[in-house]
Amino acid sequence: MSRSSNTDIPPTARSIALLLASTPSVQDAQPAVLHQLLEFAHRYTTQVLSDAQVYAEHAGRTNKLEMDDVVLAVQARVGWEMG
Repeated sequence: MSRSSNTDIPPTARSIALLLASTPSVQDAQPAVLHQLLEFAHRYTTQVLSDAQVYAEHAGRTNKLEMDDVVLAVQARVGWEMG
């Protein structure tokens, strides 16, 4: 993965690039990998928050997420994906 200045990429992309660079087993990555990881992170986060909103609404809390809703959404997603 090529090194660029801090202003060339958005903060989220920079964070993912730093995670990749700090992983000892990753020697180099094509630029498309960064875009794929950003897309995955966005899609996963969107789905988890959407599920959490459903749980909050089911609990009678409209437009108010609590940490328990997010934890339950992640646990349900992990259980469903790994099961």
